[in-house]
Amino acid sequence: MTRSSTAWMRVRFGDVVRLSTERCTDPLAHGIERYVGLEHLEPGDLRIRAWGNVADGVTFTNRFRPGQVLFGKRRAYQRKVAVAEFEGICSSDIYVFEPADDGLLPALLPFLCQTDGFFDHALKTSAGSLSPRTNWSSLADYEFTLPPIEEQRRIASACSVVVASSEATKALGTAAEEALRALGDHVNEQLVMAPKQTIYEICDPDRPLCYGVVQPGNSDGQIPLLRVCDISDDGGIATVDSLNRITAAVDEQYRRSRAEAGDVLVSVVGTIGRIAIVSDTHAGANIARALARISPIRRLMSPEFLAVILTTPSFQSRLLHGAFETARKTLNLSELGQMPIPCPDISEQRRIVERAAVLRTAIFSARERAACTTRSFQRFLLPSST
Repeated sequence: MTRSSTAWMRVRFGDVVRLSTERCTDPLAHGIERYVGLEHLEPGDLRIRAWGNVADGVTFTNRFRPGQVLFGKRRAYQRKVAVAEFEGICSSDIYVFEPADDGLLPALLPFLCQTDGFFDHALKTSAGSLSPRTNWSSLADYEFTLPPIEEQRRIASACSVVVASSEATKALGTAAEEALRALGDHVNEQLVMAPKQTIYEICDPDRPLCYGVVQPGNSDGQIPLLRVCDISDDGGIATVDSLNRITAAVDEQYRRSRAEAGDVLVSVVGTIGRIAIVSDTHAGANIARALARISPIRRLMSPEFLAVILTTPSFQSRLLHGAFETARKTLNLSELGQMPIPCPDISEQRRIVERAAVLRTAIFSARERAACTTRSFQRFLLPSST
């Protein structure tokens, strides 16, 4: 296929990309030690960070080599694309791509496979209800505008810089998360000799430990209802406008579980141990049955310190250990209420909270920067269909 050296050209994916059909039925005999399944590919991550050992037994026969691109054809919406850095075999649910000729720069191929247009095409051509798969003939028909080689180099280089920046940002966030976990362990060790009181004992007697609305019903009421799904893993709470609502009558029936600013929420059904502090904007909302509300006596314990303690690895382990299995994991209030909490003086609590806040800020900043690099990455990618 003849291409201009200066013009962008409309091409089919199958004209510039080849599907590798190389097989290997005895990988160990050929010195191949690793295999890759769909579970080893992470969405949006071009690196293969996990794999299986062929020696442990595997039936895969699709062979891939360094530099080739692996594309998950099953459940394409997961956006699993990776560049092989080693030789191996892979699942039949993974296609192995390589440039068909020198008209497509190898370094650009993985980024081409990450464009929205390519994924949209893969999704539209997928068949099957429970486990939809796309096929090569459909992917080969995908059309896009391919730039000349020099422009491909520029785009691939820019994308590589953005990916490297994203990797560094993720590493920073991971380091901050590990430091926060280490701080939690250090706090627990440091406070071994501190006086302790149970969660029951640190609760405001006028607002004792409780869980929330048992049967909220489906309502267009005016009172916001906080559920476990409204709390993120890092303690964030969904905006008030996005919360479900209950009627004033149901809220009045469960007035004991109304949330006030500074209350600490703990998930106790299904997902155990998700923690959040109620903000001023969420004050006045009620809580669902799967959440427990702790209203600490402020002169005894700050909500922020309590949240730090509840999110430490050792306390999270205690919460999980205290839960019992029914249809869903459940942590009883009596079990939660009897758990002892270290109670250092308020000044020591503040010091610990400040150290944790610095690390949380670093984690948040890393996530924001990662989101920014992702947006930059999209700007560098090839036009999807024009």
